[in-house]
Formats: sequence, structure tokens, C-alpha cells
Amino acid sequence: MQGPAWINLFQQIPTSLHDTLLLMTTTGFEIVLQRLIRLDREYLVALGRLSGSTDQPKLLIIPYVQMTYLSFSKKMTDEEIDQVLIKPEAAAARASKGRGSASVREEPFDVIDFPKPAVKAALDAEAEAAAEEAAADDKNAGKAQPPSKTMLLARLRQRLADDIAKPPSNR
Repeated sequence: MQGPAWINLFQQIPTSLHDTLLLMTTTGFEIVLQRLIRLDREYLVALGRLSGSTDQPKLLIIPYVQMTYLSFSKKMTDEEIDQVLIKPEAAAARASKGRGSASVREEPFDVIDFPKPAVKAALDAEAEAAAEEAAADDKNAGKAQPPSKTMLLARLRQRLADDIAKPPSNR
């Protein structure tokens, strides 16, 4: 497949499915894509990692000529399959309906940048967890706190030292 065919395919895949993509390269490496960042004329820019590794996602720039095939890592519903398999002409018609009367660019190719994921949801979840923790701390403020590990170890060492210092009893 050539670059334009890959670009059309990636455009048809909904953003919600980008983190389920597995990409095989001509060198035999399978790449787990986590987020598509940009589709350029000659290459794909994405976040991903090698399959089978637990590395942090890295920025990948993959030339289309190095791509062998693309697969999905999850079971897909019929609706998701239909979204991916619609014809490019139908996708273009659907996109033009959504835009209204947008002007058509004269360039033969436009670089496609994907939107960045919303960080706000993650920040909201962190704030909510912090609020719950603060509420739990307020609720436990009246209760006696358990002794610290250091204090328990000090007591145990003292008791052992006292037991060693005692003379054995004759019974």
C-alpha cells in the first residue's frame, strides 16, 4: 500500500479506536499504537511502544513504506467495523455535510493533525480522589491513630533486651 492509501485508512478509523491499533512493519516489529498524532504525506507520527514490552510510550515516526499491515487488538462491534470499512467517498461526503459550506483547499494533500486527548478529565479525577482522601482524613481525625512502625520496633527490642537480661527462673 502506498502513503495515500494508508492515510485514507487512518482517516476512516475513529479516534476512539486509535489506542487499539497494532501495526506490523516490514522488518517484523509489531508496534502497539496508543495515539495517532499526525498523518503526513510520507510518514505517520504516533505514540506507541513495541508489542510485548511494558516501556513507556515513545514518539514514533514511521514511514508508510515500512508498514506491512494494521490490526485491532480488541473485539470490535458491527458498528465499529462499519465505521472503519465505509468507502472513502462516503466518508468525504459525510465530513462535508458536517462542515456545511466549507471552502475546499487547492492543495493536493493536507497534513492531518489529530486532537490532543483531554487532560482535564485526568486532572478532575485526581482532584476528586484528593477530596475523598481529605474527607476520609477528617472522618478519622477523632479516632486514635495506630502506633508507628518505629515505635513498635523500639518496644519489641526493649522487651527482647529485658528478657535476655533476666536470669532464668528455676521451676
